Amino acid sequence: MKIGHSDVVLVVAFETAEQMDEVLSIYAMDAGVQEHNTLKEWAINRALTYPTMVFNKRNIPWDRNHEEAQAVEAVIDVARTFMAHREFEFGAYFLRFGKEPEDIMDALYGNSITISAFARSSVQFNRSIEVNI
Repeated sequence: MKIGHSDVVLVVAFETAEQMDEVLSIYAMDAGVQEHNTLKEWAINRALTYPTMVFNKRNIPWDRNHEEAQAVEAVIDVARTFMAHREFEFGAYFLRFGKEPEDIMDALYGNSITISAFARSSVQFNRSIEVNI
């Protein structure tokens, strides 16, 4: 099966840096995360209004059934588990552009409208063609 290449961003924001660190510690133990070494692909910023982790890659193989994509997206499952059992808030925004103009997917996750809106507002996007002659 051929997997298409995409531009992908996933922004996950938390109420506190401590909550983000708890999620990161469990996420780091995920077998897929370890196998594909995806933890190193995240940019972490503890200084924002909502501490944030960002995965942002261009032209990468991406399909929901692809193991590396599942390893990246596993952070949402970990955050949801913490949300349910530890009763803290998080928000996330996922955006993927495929090769075709109509191949766009975006989704909001989390239990906080405010934090999800923060995650969404941190992403600026456009599709453009650049010619360098």
